Amino acid sequence: MEPTDEEKMFAGIAHWSGCALGPVVPAIIWFMKKDQSPFVAYHAIQAGIYQLIAWTAFTVFSTITCGFGAMAFPLIWLPALWWGWQAFQGKTDGYPGIAQFGRTEQLTG
Repeated sequence: MEPTDEEKMFAGIAHWSGCALGPVVPAIIWFMKKDQSPFVAYHAIQAGIYQLIAWTAFTVFSTITCGFGAMAFPLIWLPALWWGWQAFQGKTDGYPGIAQFGRTEQLTG
């Protein structure tokens, strides 16, 4: 079943919002939409897990390099922007390595 435009929008926002707010917005979207849309719930879980991993790695890397790692901060946005675009296009692909989390039978067919 093809996701609606609203579902695509929420899925994209779940990924894109992580660029500024980390895993907070994906968690909120997941709580709001988990019972209504497996598509949105899946992408919100994917975005939340990725942002949690990315922000943790960024914090550790930045601490180890005494703050110089902060220059690499925009690099954690690239995967989120890409997968947000994929979600906005209605695709059910996920981040490599964490794609199995949140996948449901309704989502896979």
